[in-house]
Amino acid sequence: ADYLNRYKFSDALALLYKLKPVSKNQTQVYFNMLAICHQSQKNYHAAIREMENFIRYDSSYSQPNFFIADCYKLMSKFSEAALFYEKGLKIEPNNLNYLLAYADLITVNRSETNIHKAKEILLRALSYDSAYAPAWFMLGNCEHAINNLTGSKDYYYKCLQFDSAHSGAKKALANLLAFKFQEPEKAEELLSEVLKKDSADPEALFALANIYFNSRIKDAPKAEYLFNKSKQYRPDSNHFQTEFALGLNAFNANE
Repeated sequence: ADYLNRYKFSDALALLYKLKPVSKNQTQVYFNMLAICHQSQKNYHAAIREMENFIRYDSSYSQPNFFIADCYKLMSKFSEAALFYEKGLKIEPNNLNYLLAYADLITVNRSETNIHKAKEILLRALSYDSAYAPAWFMLGNCEHAINNLTGSKDYYYKCLQFDSAHSGAKKALANLLAFKFQEPEKAEELLSEVLKKDSADPEALFALANIYFNSRIKDAPKAEYLFNKSKQYRPDSNHFQTEFALGLNAFNANE
């Protein structure tokens, strides 16, 4: 455990393979720790093997199935991941985190069929806990994916009803309000709340800059400042988008 706490996973593996667990509890912990070490080193096949050993030893627990599902998901083997999420949920059908993870997996392929299946899983999660804000947020994303913008907006508001600090819902809702429902002032308020909590949030900075650039509350100096600030924190892959927006903003300011 000390090696794990210090993130020395190779050392931990070397020690673990020398051990001989005796009791049932020791054996379960043993397989679990081996799997964690292998997963931490991105050795996913070995991690899966150790969790399969756990399942062969005792198949009554849901967690090994969820762990294997996560490994397959990290390897982009989505069919295999889905199979193990389903196995885990048969054992523990009310595990909200893994209902959410399963729904998220399904929406990797955003076909309408998959979106509807994800919605069914999210509604199942909410049947266990109607105040589970992450499920409301994901429902908002699902409705947005099939272009039901009013439904999406309603679900984002529902998410914020149960978690008023949910930054993802605030940013998604702000983009809808500003550009689909022509309510940029409300969007500005939501994004300002996000930035009050985290002034370096690149998505919120860029979204607010876009509102000042491209809505009825235009403000070219603010847009330029926020585009530049967002560029400090956005991934390099997004810099072209920011530079393009800066160029357009400068052009419009000189009109």
